[in-house]
Amino acid sequence: MAVYLVVVLELAFGTAFLTYAMNQFFSYRDNKQELEQVFPDKTVSLEISVREGNEVELISAPFDGSDYMVLKEVTDGVSAYLCMPELLEMDGKVEEVIFVYTNIIEETGHAYCGENIRKRIRSGTAVLDGMNGSYSKERIVYYGKEYKCELTPEHIRDTIIARNMFEKRLYAGDCIFLPLKDCQDKISAAPAQTIVQYRIEDIKKAAAINEKIVDYLTKSHPQYAYKISNYMDDYEQNNESTMEFVKYIAVLACIAMWILAFGYMGITKQLFIKRQREFAVCLAAGATKRIIFLEMLIENAAILTVSTAAGNLMGIYMLDLQKNNIFTAQYHCETLLISVLLAIILLLCINLPILKKVQSLQPQVILTDL
Repeated sequence: MAVYLVVVLELAFGTAFLTYAMNQFFSYRDNKQELEQVFPDKTVSLEISVREGNEVELISAPFDGSDYMVLKEVTDGVSAYLCMPELLEMDGKVEEVIFVYTNIIEETGHAYCGENIRKRIRSGTAVLDGMNGSYSKERIVYYGKEYKCELTPEHIRDTIIARNMFEKRLYAGDCIFLPLKDCQDKISAAPAQTIVQYRIEDIKKAAAINEKIVDYLTKSHPQYAYKISNYMDDYEQNNESTMEFVKYIAVLACIAMWILAFGYMGITKQLFIKRQREFAVCLAAGATKRIIFLEMLIENAAILTVSTAAGNLMGIYMLDLQKNNIFTAQYHCETLLISVLLAIILLLCINLPILKKVQSLQPQVILTDL
């Protein structure tokens, strides 16, 4: 029993590290594909943040409608997102709500609220930060201005809003969209995070246009810092060390698993030799060699099943412990299928030699030696 317990624990730990590495890899792949769909190669990201030392002084929006018009003239398409966090109080609970000022909305007096926010509200009025306004299913009163709530359009529904790409990603379902021209002079409890995305079709002119945009914004809002980047490049650079670490973990886990597999095969062989007399008695009593083999097969299958299940649970726990600075790795069903496939392969590798040994059993010889 102790031998089986040690084998289960060893295989479970090996499966856990392999599961952890595979989930990290699949999450990295899915996030990259998602970003590629939202941020094409010709899309440039302009992050606007408060310069160090000015955090307390700056409480107004660093990007407004006039800035949007200037960028619109020199680029081939601009999407401006000014994300302002507020506190939503409902049923005695306080949650953070993100108001997004964006050029997606052209008509003043209308707002689009995310479906998740709408589901949370349900009925009644919620207080926003205790003083900034109120929100019901039909209308938003925000900083003294009333907006009529509309259903979120299809082209907004799946949009990723980058409040801070390297900390947290927000989706349209979690945001309330307001017109960009209404963001001027809004007061926020914390400096707003602004992400401006624009497209430049002519790559040769990209450097000059980027420089022109930064110069303009620096003169208009000197208190803020401006960073032009490509999300895909940043994503890969910031995850390079993490993925290298994941590769090492995966390679070590695979090596450990196969070492454990060969060790388990040796243990199984020794246990079979010790139980030859038991099997001989069973055969003499009328049992068939097929039943003997099935007994060994079921024992090994049970051990591998418990090890695989425990390893996957441990792998999920390891994912919860580590929060990556770019993405939070999620559990993928593919890892379970891969671990089950590995367990089946291991089961075959262990039991095929046993099948030959069972077929070669000679109960008369074994019992005569007693």
